[in-house]
Amino acid sequence: MDKIKAFIKKKKADKNFKLAGPGYVLKDDNTQSSSSKHSPKHSQQSKPPPRPDATAIAQAAERRMAKSAPQSELTPMQKIIKLQAKKELEEEQRKLAEQMQETKVDDISKNITKNEQSSILFTCELFGEDEALPKSEMLDAIGSCLFEQLEDGEADPLYTTTCIIHTLNKENIKIPALDTIQRYLQNIIDNPNEQKFRRIKLSNKVYQEKVLPCTGAFEFLIATGFRKEELKSSSESSLVLDSLNIKSIEQSLSVLFEGKSVAIKLFRDRKVFIIDPNKPLPELTIPSDFFSRTADEILREQQQRTEALERMTTLRTQKMREMDSVRSTTSIIYKYTLIRVRFPNNYLIQAIFNVHEKFQALREFVFKNLALEYGSFTLIFPSSSNNNGTDSDKENCTFLELGLVPSAILNFKWDRATIEAHSSDTIRYLKEELEESAIEL
Repeated sequence: MDKIKAFIKKKKADKNFKLAGPGYVLKDDNTQSSSSKHSPKHSQQSKPPPRPDATAIAQAAERRMAKSAPQSELTPMQKIIKLQAKKELEEEQRKLAEQMQETKVDDISKNITKNEQSSILFTCELFGEDEALPKSEMLDAIGSCLFEQLEDGEADPLYTTTCIIHTLNKENIKIPALDTIQRYLQNIIDNPNEQKFRRIKLSNKVYQEKVLPCTGAFEFLIATGFRKEELKSSSESSLVLDSLNIKSIEQSLSVLFEGKSVAIKLFRDRKVFIIDPNKPLPELTIPSDFFSRTADEILREQQQRTEALERMTTLRTQKMREMDSVRSTTSIIYKYTLIRVRFPNNYLIQAIFNVHEKFQALREFVFKNLALEYGSFTLIFPSSSNNNGTDSDKENCTFLELGLVPSAILNFKWDRATIEAHSSDTIRYLKEELEESAIEL
């Protein structure tokens, strides 16, 4: 990875970002995100499928329970619990249907401008924090950079192609390819004298279906020692391993399965505002890509609905069902959340988080932007029910579990020990340069 970083530093990444579109200068709040020319088709929001009728669900649950426990075996108390659970399920389904009707994506996005630019950006360890791009464009930039490095021959092709495989392919493409390549190489290791294992026909069905779709797989085999051979007598092409070095093959196999992808992470898009305490805060407009879903996510939601129906066949407490309801409804719509933290001196800091990130990520973000290098603080939730316990009790909870979705405003408060250690007139909150660059909200 260090060699790849050095390569990028040498090239300045200019050529790569021309392919991916203009970058973003993070210090400029007015910079607009560039539109992606290759927006994934599956990112378009599809309406959730109609939910099963509540009565039908309850009846199905009753039939299943009846099979596992005959009516004659139920005690009077169990019958009462069963009837109460049935009523609660029907009521929850009715409320859920109303909520879904009220929170249709079309309604949520009514204030969003058509052709809105992507507001969700990502950074990469290769390019540093100075470049932020939409995810698809960032992956394109990484791919362009890695392939350019491969062509220039300035780094080990084995490590570079492995990085390409792990970075640019989804799991359903990568895993079959890795398994097939492993079988190719393991056959050579186990049968060094068998010539047939040292030739891979490119027209072979297994290669066509499992290896060819994987970006970087062909290049990895070339880096392992294979060469492409085209027979003049036929149009058939093959990959052929001429010289056999078992240790080299074993090393290639090890590198392939120990390889890691180039990590990309969500760009926080930090903004600092100064607010007028005598005026209400402007209403937040949630960007459309906060609730866009991919095809994989839609399939996962369908699986979650199936599991939800299974859970309804068991007796569950009302608290358990409430948590299931929060997870099933909120996660269907939102992928990201916009969190604002308000300080007593009327400054406000804003950042974007994934709904499945831990609350600890917010505390770490706030801490990095504080003027004091030490000190303890509390983030006060908008709902009093979430203020029970300390922040440390919530650190391992996700924003989704805490109900801080799709946006929330929390209030910052220094703990008593920190206030006592500083004069109330001199205690600061955000770093001075952040307050100086704050814009009026």
